Amino acid sequence: TASSSGGGGMAPLPTVASPADPTQPHAESSALLMEELPLEFQDAFSTLVSTNEAGAVNSSLDIIQKLVTNATTKGQDENDPEKAAKFRRVRLSNTKINAALVQMEGAVELMMSIGFQLHHEDGEDYLIYPPHTQTQPWAPSALSQIKAYGSK
Repeated sequence: TASSSGGGGMAPLPTVASPADPTQPHAESSALLMEELPLEFQDAFSTLVSTNEAGAVNSSLDIIQKLVTNATTKGQDENDPEKAAKFRRVRLSNTKINAALVQMEGAVELMMSIGFQLHHEDGEDYLIYPPHTQTQPWAPSALSQIKAYGSK
């Protein structure tokens, strides 16, 4: 868990690591959401929010939310499989994606816990959400947790 240990000149992290804090809005619902989520997701989320700078975490979570939403909705369009494939494929060398995922400890693991798979092809690394993947029943709770943290 993250605690305000002070020092280092970094801005203190929001108290999301202790979701039962009654001073935080939606603290109880956040605690309940985390209990429903797989340990792999919880660990990756905790690592992301506790080991990276708060502003960068918010930016990363916004991008993760958009990528997951696109992969699980537009990426499953059977009427246009070529277009759908673009929404399921994330090139990790893309500057914005690299900053939001690769350079953020826990972010790639968070994406993989949701169902993305790491692939290497043509000298590039990608996160790919497989077509026709059954969305995990806990995925809406995971997206809610990501959104709730990012909106603080």
